[in-house]
Amino acid sequence: MIERLTFEREIQDLGIEAEAPSIINGQPFIFISVEIPGGGRIKDRTLVNPANLKTIKGYGDKDIQLHYLATKAWEALVKAARLDDLSEPLLLPTSGYRSPKTQEEGWKKAIKKYGSPEEARKWVAPPGKSAHQTGRAIDFYLGGINSSSNVGKLRMLPAHKWLVKNAGSFGFYPYKQEPWHWEYNPPAYPGIGKQPVLSGPGTTQNILSLPQQLQDAVRKGLLTMEIAFAILFGERDVNKLTNLVFYARYPDMLDKKLKRDDPRAQEWVHIRDNVIRPVLEKVSSLGSVPVAPTIPTGTDISLTKNKEQILTGLRAFTAPSEIISISDALNVMKLICQYHNIPWRLGYTILVHEGGIKLFRHKINKDGVMQTIETARKDTIPRIPRDLKLTLLGRTMSDTISDKDLDNLILTGFPDRLAIQIATGVQELKTNLGRFKGYIALAFAAYNTGSGNASLVVTKGKSKKRPGGISDDEWEAMCRRAASLLHQPPINVRVGQGNWLCDPNLQTGKWIPRYGSKVYDNKSGIQLIGYQYLRSVRGCVPSQGPNSRCDWNIPRKQRKQPGSGELVCKTTRDGAMDKLYNPVKLGAYYKAAENELHPIPDDNLPVKVLNGRLVKVKDSGDFIEVAL
Repeated sequence: MIERLTFEREIQDLGIEAEAPSIINGQPFIFISVEIPGGGRIKDRTLVNPANLKTIKGYGDKDIQLHYLATKAWEALVKAARLDDLSEPLLLPTSGYRSPKTQEEGWKKAIKKYGSPEEARKWVAPPGKSAHQTGRAIDFYLGGINSSSNVGKLRMLPAHKWLVKNAGSFGFYPYKQEPWHWEYNPPAYPGIGKQPVLSGPGTTQNILSLPQQLQDAVRKGLLTMEIAFAILFGERDVNKLTNLVFYARYPDMLDKKLKRDDPRAQEWVHIRDNVIRPVLEKVSSLGSVPVAPTIPTGTDISLTKNKEQILTGLRAFTAPSEIISISDALNVMKLICQYHNIPWRLGYTILVHEGGIKLFRHKINKDGVMQTIETARKDTIPRIPRDLKLTLLGRTMSDTISDKDLDNLILTGFPDRLAIQIATGVQELKTNLGRFKGYIALAFAAYNTGSGNASLVVTKGKSKKRPGGISDDEWEAMCRRAASLLHQPPINVRVGQGNWLCDPNLQTGKWIPRYGSKVYDNKSGIQLIGYQYLRSVRGCVPSQGPNSRCDWNIPRKQRKQPGSGELVCKTTRDGAMDKLYNPVKLGAYYKAAENELHPIPDDNLPVKVLNGRLVKVKDSGDFIEVAL
């Protein structure tokens, strides 16, 4: 009848545990999930794509349409039932896919029959709400009439009792109100421990073309074994493996781009994070294949001893991507910041404040997750160390490519490689930390407004760069004083009237109100350029902006206009320093690393990076360690 397969030794050696699939008449059946997480009744009742429907013969020789995955599951279920002496026509479908129009007709009849929509709803779903429109709901013939007046008798029939005992093995779940109604919605695999594994004599010898075999295996539900063998034979690119699984599941998508707003995008991420990466980790930990390790959220990567290990870990995240997650950004940020010996939460704060992963492969905004504009990219990328650039491109350290060609490849790879975008942003941050003696407020301000404007704050408006003849000690003292001004609370500053800004990069054609575009120190009157990037302030701007369209035709000097009309006042968003002090303000990004992100006291003392640590600096120049 229904038996269970055993595991092959090679899979057990990987340390991967799994449930074996059912075997029906000598042939394996493993269901393929449609929803995530799946399991239980259908939740996604989106109208099925007609291309996914298959016609079968139902009860009374009636043509019934079902989703092709539900069809496969039903065919396997019927084979198993026949082996258990449930003969035809038992378990043939009396109904499958119903169009919204057909459902509407049935809904009207039900209201007439039961007297009210409330009563009718117990037996018939309203149009647009029925599981039948997905093509994954089946009304089975159980040996009696499917009717609300016959429910008790139907529950006692052998066919129904068989379904209760076995249907779950084929991905079908019941609607308890109607014993004949079952829905195909098998659980998505939540982790490698639940991955089905198929094995048999000669499996290893028959793997001739691993990528194709992997696709074939996924179509049959044979995920874990084939992925594991692909890795054993040298395939370790996490995105490539994920694509093989995903596009085998959705072959109709092969010539299309998977878009961020496509519901299947979450499934792609699910496959990568819950199927591919756990297998890679298993193999890596056993030393079977030299696989680059992934760094889970919460891992203390300070245990990494040298740059070679850091770069090895980074290779797992350097392939071009269609879709990324917060976890990806966090892992890459940790590795690259450790490479540069700066606390990773600095780069993480900038990434979040600049927009984060929603800007990856953005249709309009091309500056990446850390908003490194084109001019900054051209200036910053040559500063990235060569060994890091080679790693970002998946090249070996012995590669003899010229620095110029290497930089061009990094520029070319910037749009679709998360690691390159983060490495570029972190390099810009590191450069500014170096320019301003490690003071974070000045480095953050320079990241936003440019190092020249940060230098104006340091030199009290006299110079856009470090003046000649200034010793390191003098420059340190100047930077400390300027950072102190930028660290002071909003109550101690004066916010000037805002203006309207034209930013052609946004390509919206609209002028943007800037509340509090200029901020001044109350005591000295020095303009604190970049303060509003660091802190939330209360600012005002005239209610009417310019009537002209904002585009590249407007000269740079005319891209700021005062506006007109009554003043409208508003408190601006939390600033980058606000988020550094109180990481809860990072929102979803905080949730991804909340065990590692602790508050920093907001006590007006400037914070700087010193030998990879965060310290606060007193007026005397003494340091106070910041506990992270």
